[in-house]
Amino acid sequence: MRIASGVVLLACVCCSHPSPPPSPPPATVRVACRTSVADYCAANVCDRTLAAAEQDRSLCPATITACSDITAIAQNHDTAALWYYQGGSLVAIVRPLSPGYMCLAGPDVFVIPPCPLSGQSSPACGS
Repeated sequence: MRIASGVVLLACVCCSHPSPPPSPPPATVRVACRTSVADYCAANVCDRTLAAAEQDRSLCPATITACSDITAIAQNHDTAALWYYQGGSLVAIVRPLSPGYMCLAGPDVFVIPPCPLSGQSSPACGS
């Protein structure tokens, strides 16, 4: 009888604790960009529009994430890059580093959207 009541008591104690609160949203990350998108794309191959990036198989493997008014394409091969589009136009290219980020192209200061990247494949890369 003591063992059964001990098991019931233990089960009730374990169940009565609330689950932990959700994690806070990621902190705002700002990166300084020393090169404009126009200058970067004049010297490097890049997709200036979201429509072109969604069809570009050279970005594969890549995922796509819509976050508020920004769409991010995360290019995941040899050198990872995050391509940010707003209103269908390329606004910044950021390289994730460990730790931090390096802006390859964009405005003087680019605020990386605080949204988690999805696992949804870019249309050009299939599912």
